[in-house]
Amino acid sequence: MRCEHSRRVKYLLPLLCATVILLESRSPVPAKPDIQWLLRSTVYTADVTFSSDGRWMLTSAYPSTVLWDVGQQKAVASFAGWRSAFLGNRLFAVQNDRMVDLYEFPSLRRIYQLQANTRPYRLCASRDGRWLLVHYPLQVQLWSTMPPKLLKTISQDEGAIAAAALSADGRFFAYRAILAYMQLLDIVICRTADGRVVKRLPVEEPGEIALSPDGSLLIVAGENITVYRVADGTVLWRAPFGAVGNMSITVSNDGKYLAVSGEGFAEGVWHLRRLSDGALVASGDIVGDYGGMWGVPVGFSPDSRILYLVIGEVIRMIDTATGADLGNWSVPPSFRVLRFCRRGEQIVTSDRYGLNFYATADGRLQAHVALPHDPTYDTEAISEDGTRYAVYNTEDGLRLFSITDGGVALPVLSISPTELPNQLFSLQWTADAAWVYASAGSTILRVRASDGAVQTMVEDAADFAVSADGRYLVFSTYIPQTINVLDIEQNRVLYTWQGSEFQLLDAVNKVAVIERTADSTRLYLYDLLTGEGRWVAGWARPSGWAQDVVTVAPDGQLIARMNEEERRTDLYNRWGYPVARWDAPYGGQPILFSPDSRYIAIGSRQLAIARGLPGGQRLSGTLTLLGWTGLLPDDLRYTLRDSGTGQVIAEGPLSVTSTLGIGRAQFVVMVPYTDVLLTVSGTPFLSKTVDIPRQDWFLPISIYLRPGDVDGDNEVTLFDFGQLVEAFGTLAGEERYNHRADLDGDGEVTLWDFGLLVENFGMVGDE
Repeated sequence: MRCEHSRRVKYLLPLLCATVILLESRSPVPAKPDIQWLLRSTVYTADVTFSSDGRWMLTSAYPSTVLWDVGQQKAVASFAGWRSAFLGNRLFAVQNDRMVDLYEFPSLRRIYQLQANTRPYRLCASRDGRWLLVHYPLQVQLWSTMPPKLLKTISQDEGAIAAAALSADGRFFAYRAILAYMQLLDIVICRTADGRVVKRLPVEEPGEIALSPDGSLLIVAGENITVYRVADGTVLWRAPFGAVGNMSITVSNDGKYLAVSGEGFAEGVWHLRRLSDGALVASGDIVGDYGGMWGVPVGFSPDSRILYLVIGEVIRMIDTATGADLGNWSVPPSFRVLRFCRRGEQIVTSDRYGLNFYATADGRLQAHVALPHDPTYDTEAISEDGTRYAVYNTEDGLRLFSITDGGVALPVLSISPTELPNQLFSLQWTADAAWVYASAGSTILRVRASDGAVQTMVEDAADFAVSADGRYLVFSTYIPQTINVLDIEQNRVLYTWQGSEFQLLDAVNKVAVIERTADSTRLYLYDLLTGEGRWVAGWARPSGWAQDVVTVAPDGQLIARMNEEERRTDLYNRWGYPVARWDAPYGGQPILFSPDSRYIAIGSRQLAIARGLPGGQRLSGTLTLLGWTGLLPDDLRYTLRDSGTGQVIAEGPLSVTSTLGIGRAQFVVMVPYTDVLLTVSGTPFLSKTVDIPRQDWFLPISIYLRPGDVDGDNEVTLFDFGQLVEAFGTLAGEERYNHRADLDGDGEVTLWDFGLLVENFGMVGDE
């Protein structure tokens, strides 16, 4: 049913209206993938913070912040940025490049954005979430959060701000500046209410700082842990610690315990101490590659009963009262994504304990194959049907296994390193699992799985791929840079093309070839059977250190171009026309398409499974959110249906950009070569459907969304009025705040929202 109202306002949609039609641009539109599930480890975590009720946890590690369900010990969502802090139960902040995003919980909608001129070092929040301290290299900013307002900025023109802290009750904050040649200045304690300095402490020892929950005590941690009484500067106690960098320090909410971790000269160390007298409750050494450049974050549960230490890929829990070890979270260890198998129904990862088979649709772990090995250094491959596995290392050589339905790996054969011509760098099973192909230095060889017979296929080669039918071997050479197709049965090279990299597209019998020059990257598509080809797309070489990586979907309908340095992935259709852009946290990461292109695996050691994008034409248009004054909501969705049958063709997040002003955006959708119905929906708007005949796909369209649907039933009724009244007068972050009732998106439920509901009362959205 179409939107109706007794005082209907008819919006003219002239075909060539200059205020509506946006000229096409070659720039992709910022979007986000339709993530179905996440698989994350905690390696290189920089922060750990909890919601006030203890149900949710944030961990931050470059390039993203992850939200965890504490009860299920499971990753729920990922956000761009690698510093974070919970602001009570209803808000959390994530540092994303040169801005700080504030998200409402549990909707996960970005409500506010705090601009910055550089990347923050650290975010500190009060327990109730009303105060946020942002520590930058040269300044400290104090914000009130409901609504956001910058209250105080303290700058250091010479040197830097070395440390900053905020008391849990939000009454006090502290900072310390450092001048050139490591000259430390006094630690300054200020009152948050007015920014007034209440104490200066001339502390000579360097280190990280923290305040007790009420701000009465100052803790400095470095070579020693020292606790000062703020009122008179008296040292209450001092204990040796021995850390020299990568410090993490926190105080429990009840003010009874102090936790500190840091990096020493040889290894890391952590302490759990009583804050009152410094008595050691528990401690430990941290050996090995435990946290990279970020150290070991520490954090207390909101009830102060558990200390959490994020040590590499382990979240360890310590009882604060007794110091007893309560065990570890069941977080996946570091892993490597191997491939999709069984026609894309499963995706396989490898970790030091063995192989894991996950259902692609929902992330359920369907099988674990115990097979200890080192995925960091081992070369490995699994067959498409998931029944054969090959692994190589310099100690054991090449080992082949058969995987049973019960998830048991049975050895098939083993070839020692001395029986192989060189170290193996890549492996691939043939579709019938009869052969394992491998690159050994500059030689391509194959091993027969039945008896271990080794055959040399090509010499002076680099990368390779075998066609699904086993008839063709595609390989690259360094000098000259060429891509070659070998007929395996005839042992004859059929075609040779210029290029440095390639990708075999079995689904369409094509070979995607990358040719790089000093200033450009070009993509060509060649027919595997005839050798004929065509130019598809070309791009200027990135100016930074990262080389762009190009991946083509198996059906050739979608092209992904990744830039790790800029944390960006640009997506193009088969003609090379830009259709979308993924920024952090998913942009710039490796991409793997499922064989049928229904799913996209993003990341190699951190995995996100996204729904695939439909192929076809690029439809663009303008979206107007009537009455909207806030940040563009990032949870709008689209649905494409066949006009004749009504069958859903595709659905997912709507790709929008805010370049058209407040409440207006450009959007892009890929549409198939047929007549379609496009529906755009999202809280708190009534859905809108437009009919798009196939001959009109190139014409920009305009869509207007009306607010007022608070309860999500696609109508504006008294039920919506009741929910708005219940949330009336609240701000984002407060318990009664309802983001669905915030009809103008400004973070407050006010008379403006009431006016929008009245204006659209009685209207019904499109089906």
